[in-house]
Amino acid sequence: MASIKKNTFYVVASRIVSTLLGFIASIFLVRLLGAEGNGVFSKVNAAGTLLITLTLFNVYPGITYFTANKKIAIDKLFAMALLFIFGSLCLSGLIFAVLYITDYQSLLLPQNHQSKFFVIYLGIFIILNVFSGILKAFLRGKTQFRELYYSNIISAILKVILFAGAFYYSSLFLLQSNIITGLGLFLTILTISTIIVAWFFRKHFPQIKPNFTFNSKEEFKTFYVYNLLAYFAVMANFLTKKIDIWFIEHYNGLHELGIYALAAALSQLVLNLTATLRTVLFPYLAKAEKQESIGLLKIFSRINFSSVFMIMILGILIAPTIIPLLYGIDFQRSILIFQILLFSICFICFRNIFTIYNTAKDKSYYNIWSNTSTLFIIIILDLILIPKYGIIGAAWASCIAYFIGMLITMFTVFKLQKIPFGNYFFLTKEDFKKAIAILKQYKKKK
Repeated sequence: MASIKKNTFYVVASRIVSTLLGFIASIFLVRLLGAEGNGVFSKVNAAGTLLITLTLFNVYPGITYFTANKKIAIDKLFAMALLFIFGSLCLSGLIFAVLYITDYQSLLLPQNHQSKFFVIYLGIFIILNVFSGILKAFLRGKTQFRELYYSNIISAILKVILFAGAFYYSSLFLLQSNIITGLGLFLTILTISTIIVAWFFRKHFPQIKPNFTFNSKEEFKTFYVYNLLAYFAVMANFLTKKIDIWFIEHYNGLHELGIYALAAALSQLVLNLTATLRTVLFPYLAKAEKQESIGLLKIFSRINFSSVFMIMILGILIAPTIIPLLYGIDFQRSILIFQILLFSICFICFRNIFTIYNTAKDKSYYNIWSNTSTLFIIIILDLILIPKYGIIGAAWASCIAYFIGMLITMFTVFKLQKIPFGNYFFLTKEDFKKAIAILKQYKKKK
C-alpha cells in the first residue's frame, strides 16, 4: 500500500504540473497558429495517432501487464515489443503509400498541406511516438512512475519555452501564423522527450537484450491474444474521440475544425488529469485478488468522479471569461463547445476507471462492447447533427454517445462481473479522515 500511495503522488503531481504547463503552452501555440492552423495541427497529429493505434495492436497495456506480473520473461517481452514496432512502422508506411497512390492522402493530410514537409513530419511523429510509448509501457510495468514524472515535466516545460518564444518572436516582427513552425517545434519537443524516456529505460533495464528464441508458440500467443482483445476496444475508443475531426473538416472546413479543436484540447487536459489515477491503478489491479480489487476500485472511482465533477462545474463557470481572454476573440465560439464537452469528459472519466478494471481482470472483450457501441452511436449522430448544426452538433453527439457508453461499461462490471454496487461517485467523510491520518503520519516521519 505504501508503494501505491507513493506512485499515486508522483503520477498525480506530474499530471497536475504538466497539465498546467500544457495549458499555458496551448495558449501560445493556438495564438501562433490561428484557427485554421490549429485545425491543420489537430488533423495531422490525429492522423499520425490513428496510424499508430491501427498498426501497433495496443501493445502498451500488454507490455505493462506482463512486465508487472512477470508471466513472460522480460527479454522475450522486449523482443516481442521490437517485432511489433517493426510491424507497425512497415504497416503505417504501406497504408500511407496506398492512400497516396490512390489519391486518398487527404484522409491523413488536409488539402493544401500535403507537401514533403508534412509527409516527413508524419513519419517522424509515428516513429518517435511508437518508441516512446513502448519504453514508457515497460517503465509503468516496473512501477517507475517517478521517472515518468520527470520526463512529463521536462516535456511540458519545453513546450512552454518553445511555443512562448515562437509566439513572441512572430509578434515582435509581425509575422503571420505558420503551421510549419508549430509542427517543427512540436517535433523537437517530442524528440527530446523520447531521448529522456530512453535514458530512463536504459537506467532501469541496463542488461536487457531481446531474446527472439521462444520456447513455444504459447508465449507469443498469450501476449498477442491479450493485446488483440483490448485492441478492438482501444481502436473503437480512439475513433470515438477523434472521428469528429474528419467529419468537421469534411462538412465545415479547417477553420471550424480549429475552433472545435481548441475546446476538445481543453477538455482533454481535464481527461489527462484523471488518467493519472488509471495509470497507477492498472498494474496493482492486475496483481490484486478480487476483494482487494473492489476496494481499490471504489476509492479510486470516488477520487476520480469527485475531482472531475468539481473541475466540470468550475470549467463551465469560468470558460466565458478565460477562453476569449487567453486565446483571443476568434475563439469565442469555442466556449459553448467546451462547456458541452465537459459533460462528455465527466462520463468518459467515470467510465474509464471501470474500463481499466475490465482490462486488468482480462475481460477486455467487455470494453469492446462498450467502445464499439459508443463509436456506432457517435458516427450516426455526427452524420445527423454536424451537417445541420456544425460544431455544436458534434459536441452534443459526443456527449450523448459517451453517456450511453458509460452505462454499458457499468453494466459489464456490476451485472456481468457481479461487483457490488455502492458509492463509486463522491468522496465520503471517512475518505477525508483517512487522508488526514496519512498526512499526519507523513509529517511525523519527517
